[in-house]
Amino acid sequence: MDISLIPKRILKNITFMQYCWIWIGPLTTKGYGAVWWKGKHREAHSVIYEILIGPVPDGLELDHTCRTPKCCNPDCLEPVTHRENVLRGISFAATNAVKTHCPSGHLLAGDNVYLYRGSRYCRACHRRHSLNWWAKKRASSSTVEQQAHNLLVSGSSPETPTTIEGQ
Repeated sequence: MDISLIPKRILKNITFMQYCWIWIGPLTTKGYGAVWWKGKHREAHSVIYEILIGPVPDGLELDHTCRTPKCCNPDCLEPVTHRENVLRGISFAATNAVKTHCPSGHLLAGDNVYLYRGSRYCRACHRRHSLNWWAKKRASSSTVEQQAHNLLVSGSSPETPTTIEGQ
């Protein structure tokens, strides 16, 4: 890797550490090095990768294997698909993708898992939740039915207040 190929205006913004090359110049809003290159604002790691290695293959993006957004060492960069890049990170998608069990301890695999709007759900927990919901619904509706029955048997209506004798 011939570092002399990198323009001096870019090199002056890099601090060479033992493994990573840390960008000390301007940053993007996401924390990556920012540089003006060929008439465009670009991420510094992408520019340095193109200078020293070559263009990033179509459909791929650069993943920082060192997990340091400011790093622009091509040895720390690997072309991967967007999906692979997201799953290697610490996002909600990455965190949930590695889960093997639901919070109740049921296995999230095979027949016990179902997909809804792109997310995985536990069938055992869903079944338990549904049964509890229906049980509460039946209990509350039977209470309402019992109150209605009591009103019909007593002969009073809900609109007519009952009075207590002796008052």
